[in-house]
Amino acid sequence: MLKRQYWWELTHFQHRSLVATLTLQAILVVGVVAAVPWVVRRFGWGAGALVVCMVLLPALGSRDFQGSGRYLLGAFPALIVVGERLSQRHLTPWWCGVSAVVLAALAAGFAHGMYLA
Repeated sequence: MLKRQYWWELTHFQHRSLVATLTLQAILVVGVVAAVPWVVRRFGWGAGALVVCMVLLPALGSRDFQGSGRYLLGAFPALIVVGERLSQRHLTPWWCGVSAVVLAALAAGFAHGMYLA
């Protein structure tokens, strides 16, 4: 649960691309955990339990956050709720800009052989 390997990589900063991808996956895990109350309100306790279980799999089963994204895809009720929140009219231009910047950064990283998985 403490992710010692992640904190070691973060403090020693030997593999910058690995630290970046692990940090992105950690942010996604925290975001899905934050969406659990919205999921429970929108879909009920069953969907909330599904999301919690899908978050607990990588949280308890890995030494770092590597591979968390594939488990979070199973937490689709959280993705639906976040999508509904981001589809509000005043957030759409902001979200499109952020998505474009992230797409450009990841495409540049892929073009330069950066580890993105």
